[in-house]
Amino acid sequence: DMVILAHEIVCEYPAKNKKEKITSTYVDYGDDEIYTAISKTVGLPAAIAAKLILTGELTLKGAYIPTHPVIYTKVLEELKTVGINFREKIEEL
Repeated sequence: DMVILAHEIVCEYPAKNKKEKITSTYVDYGDDEIYTAISKTVGLPAAIAAKLILTGELTLKGAYIPTHPVIYTKVLEELKTVGINFREKIEEL
C-alpha cells in the first residue's frame, strides 16, 4: 500500500503585509502485508502517545485533541526517529 499526506496552507500576516504558502508532504510505502504504510502512519502516532502517557512524559490531564503543542511536538519528534518525517516548503506570495 501507499500513503500520501499533503497539506497546503496559505497564511496572511496583515500587520507585516506578508503572505506565504506552507506546503507539507509525506509519502510512504508499506513494507509488506503486515507492516503497511497505513498501519505505520495511523498506529505509530497512537502508540507513541500511549507510551508518553504511560512513561509520564505527557502530563496533561483530561481530554485533549492531538493538535495541542505538548502532544504533537513530542509525537512528531519520535516519528522522525522511525523515518516518518514531513518535507516542508515555505514560499512567500
